[in-house]
Amino acid sequence: MRNSRSFTHTLLALFALALMSSLALAADPGAAYPATSEASDQKAGSVLVYNVYTSGATSGNTENTRINITNTSSAIGDNAFVHLYFVSAGCAVADSYICLTPNQTASFLTSDVDPGVKGYIVAVAVDGVLGCPVNFNYLIGDEYVKFATGHAANLGAVAFSALFSE
Repeated sequence: MRNSRSFTHTLLALFALALMSSLALAADPGAAYPATSEASDQKAGSVLVYNVYTSGATSGNTENTRINITNTSSAIGDNAFVHLYFVSAGCAVADSYICLTPNQTASFLTSDVDPGVKGYIVAVAVDGVLGCPVNFNYLIGDEYVKFATGHAANLGAVAFSALFSE
């Protein structure tokens, strides 16, 4: 009788463990936001806005920003050509281009591209030939900004989806 009770309790414990572990599995992330949804840092888009960046010309360790940008498309040959605009607080603009293969993330420090400047960044998906904006709603990004005052934050880039078709 004792062995059967012990066996029953063990069997119930294993059943409960199996049931709880199956409930703990990760859920499907769900469908992507539609292109017509409002701008958000929780979706992919054709235009990304990084709200603030700073870069120390001589103090890269105390004041700098790390930018991450990702092409979330997984289709073979679906490369992303991105035009980056670095807009300073005085409205001077520097620009650069970056190319991303499918599922590639690129990271760079703003002190390597635009040293000694504070401002914001706009990243626009463009075609690889003429540099004209295109509908490529597969870009996401974030930034880690560190100020000389000691303040730091990790911020998502706000994504704007293209609504036109090519």
